[in-house]
Amino acid sequence: MFCCDLSPRVAPSPEGEKCSSYLRLATFGHVIMAVLYFFGSSTGSFAINDLLMAWIAYMAYKTYDYTNVTIYVWLLIMSMMYLITAAGTYVQFFSEIFSGGDSDGKMMNFVIYLVELLFYCAALYVAHRAYKEFKALALYLPYGECMFSALDMG
Repeated sequence: MFCCDLSPRVAPSPEGEKCSSYLRLATFGHVIMAVLYFFGSSTGSFAINDLLMAWIAYMAYKTYDYTNVTIYVWLLIMSMMYLITAAGTYVQFFSEIFSGGDSDGKMMNFVIYLVELLFYCAALYVAHRAYKEFKALALYLPYGECMFSALDMG
């Protein structure tokens, strides 16, 4: 994955180009979220996860590769489960956590969790659309013939 050719395998369709531009926006969003985590949260180590997802999304939109999108979706789901757990803990113990004031920046952590959870939901939708389009691109030969046409028995 890290040492591969970045040229697209097949000529993209207009819908593939649109999905690629959406994944490009998701890549920039992950970089912004990593900066927010690094500077605005007490758990700056989680920024590495966003940088990894940005790299995988970059590889996916550069090569129109649905396997990279699959890895990206898996990491998104794992990160969403972490964020739901963390945000749920904040909600469950809201009065106890915030009763003594916000001296530790706990409210900033909670806001970052919610913003990132919303961003991950949007990125998951974009990745689903990109997966469908990139998978369809992978199933067609460069000459426009479907690779399963030889298996047609009818």
